[in-house]
Amino acid sequence: MKKRALMDFIDVVEKKAVKSVTERHDKIIIEAKEDLFEIGGFNKRIEDIQNLTNSLQIEAQKLVLDMSDNVCIGYPSYNSNDLLHSINSFTGKDKIKGQMFYKSDFSGSSIPLLAKAKNLEIDEVRKNYNLVRYVCNNKSNANEIAEYLEGIGFDISSVRKGDDCVALSVKLDKSKLFVCGDNK
Repeated sequence: MKKRALMDFIDVVEKKAVKSVTERHDKIIIEAKEDLFEIGGFNKRIEDIQNLTNSLQIEAQKLVLDMSDNVCIGYPSYNSNDLLHSINSFTGKDKIKGQMFYKSDFSGSSIPLLAKAKNLEIDEVRKNYNLVRYVCNNKSNANEIAEYLEGIGFDISSVRKGDDCVALSVKLDKSKLFVCGDNK
């Protein structure tokens, strides 16, 4: 077992932890946005507009095909500025709703607070992993790092080659290390 392998291991577990926090908070934020759209009655209206847009795309496609097949007109359907291209950016399932979600700032709701809570937790996770890295960088060899990591709750069996180490205790917020439920 090498010191570099253990340091790389810390990076991998940190990425999992940050990803877990991000996904958990993003799910909450999306649900809150959905609730706001539902309460405001916007979902039904957006769905109606989406259905009209999809129908418009079908009609526009028929028109372009008919015009391009017409020998006298010869409409160029491959042109990136054509009617189909213009309408296409809004056709498909939930395209309009996605745009409405993206363009809305939700500043008068709880969404900014939820986003702030997400960023604060991610910062705490990173801060604690930086503390772990700092301590590990000051250890003189891989066995000391392994002992330290096991002492604070990491499962380093994927890196370890069978050494037994004594666990050490450290002043860290361990709840911010394994937020994804994965310690290996």
